[in-house]
Amino acid sequence: MSCSALGAIADVLWYELKNRVTGIDLGEFVIMPNHIHGIIIIENNAGLSVGGMDVAAVDVGALHATPLPTPHPMAAISPKSGELGTIIRSYKSAVTKHAHRLGFNFSWQRNFYEYIIRDDFSYKQISDYIIKNPMKWQDDRFYGQGGW
Repeated sequence: MSCSALGAIADVLWYELKNRVTGIDLGEFVIMPNHIHGIIIIENNAGLSVGGMDVAAVDVGALHATPLPTPHPMAAISPKSGELGTIIRSYKSAVTKHAHRLGFNFSWQRNFYEYIIRDDFSYKQISDYIIKNPMKWQDDRFYGQGGW
């Protein structure tokens, strides 16, 4: 799978996460035509969490949400600093900002899916899924519906 110009932006900004967020590392990552899959590894004692629960690695899955402008009534229940949702929102916001600056008509789908990876076996399975995902794109239910 080769990236479009917009996919290249998403790719560069994914790898920049490690430089902008302390306490994380990045596992497997792939850009699909209309979504991405990636693993964020939260270092021990980094103070990061998913829904308030400390974790070691998280499969971000397919990212699907548009950041809300601030201030917004949802801010009270929005992810706080140090939560996975904040990291994802920051990433998506950066991609959206650069895409619009360059004239791309782009927006994220709503929400994102996460899965807490609890052991090496799960990590290996999910890493393999991410690596092999582009080879299965033609079987995806969204195949042919455009993308970025």
